[in-house]
Amino acid sequence: AMAGCRACCGCCGRCVAFTVKFIVYVILWFYAETSCIWSPLIEGPPDDWTCSHPELPANQSGVQVVVVGLAKCGTRTMSRALYQLGLHNSYHGEELALHVWSPFEDEFYRRPENGGHRLAPAAHPLSTGIIEDSWDIVEQSLQPEAWARALSRCKVDAVAFDGLERLVTPTLEVSEGAKIIMLSWRTFEEWKKSMDDFGPLLLLYSTALGFAQGSFSMLPWGWFVKSADPL
Repeated sequence: AMAGCRACCGCCGRCVAFTVKFIVYVILWFYAETSCIWSPLIEGPPDDWTCSHPELPANQSGVQVVVVGLAKCGTRTMSRALYQLGLHNSYHGEELALHVWSPFEDEFYRRPENGGHRLAPAAHPLSTGIIEDSWDIVEQSLQPEAWARALSRCKVDAVAFDGLERLVTPTLEVSEGAKIIMLSWRTFEEWKKSMDDFGPLLLLYSTALGFAQGSFSMLPWGWFVKSADPL
């Protein structure tokens, strides 16, 4: 009986220890992921990871097609179709956020009058689109000339605003002659059903992927790679 009791206590102790380690890991992963603590070591100077195509004249973004529609209305399919039609720099919401909006936002926060931060405030690792507080701040200085330069530097031919719908109007203002594709083919009931079916799957996938890749954020692995292979 005593041996069985000791075995049970040992099993409970190991379970408790594993649970504590798991919770600590999740907390550290969440902090490392949301604070981007290693970004200054990994990303290098801004010129290393920002678009560098020649800028077009003032107030000209170069955007030829603007796709307006909410998620689950065919935005990704339309982006792919435009690419196949020859608009090779056809951006979806993710590409627009990564290559255009994020550097634009970082540039705003690097100015001394805006805090002199190296990077803009980090988003929740499971979120997409624009952080509300950050948008409200940056929107105050979103000059058409600056946004047109940001778009033209990335040579955006077409763009679908999935998750970045608030950038539709600023983009149209600097994209004279751009064609507009309205993705309104679904009824509200059809769209809502698609969103309700897709939302839980996206949350599950994002959480599982973020947890699986969490160890990448715990230490500056990118810095080690860059040190070993500068190219």
